[in-house]
Amino acid sequence: MESAIEARGAGQYQKAQVFLKKAVDICGIGNVKNRLTALMELAQVNEITGEWVDVLMYLDNIIQTATDSKHSRIREEALITSGNILSKKGKWSLAEKRFHQVLDEGERASTNARALVGIGIIYWRQGEQPDRHYECN
Repeated sequence: MESAIEARGAGQYQKAQVFLKKAVDICGIGNVKNRLTALMELAQVNEITGEWVDVLMYLDNIIQTATDSKHSRIREEALITSGNILSKKGKWSLAEKRFHQVLDEGERASTNARALVGIGIIYWRQGEQPDRHYECN
């Protein structure tokens, strides 16, 4: 996976994708945390290259697997990343749903704050003022 991160840093995104796909295959279902980390890196590389459909597919896989295996931090990160992408693509109701999932289940104040920012951006893009207020714990 280090080779993939180096390739991404050097702007060699296709090479990074190949390395990361191999890492996902090698991890298989035995090492869930490493597999989720490799999938998250793969989603980030695909986001850079503009392959939105693939990114959302990887993030959905991460969210489901992280939920099943109780990896809450990776799940929250995937939900926020997914919400940000959906917001940019104009899928505001689905993006807001992702951010609310973080708020409903989020454990860390920093993650909850990022979800609130995502919701605020959605309202800003829609030109609306929210009729409710949120507080971070």
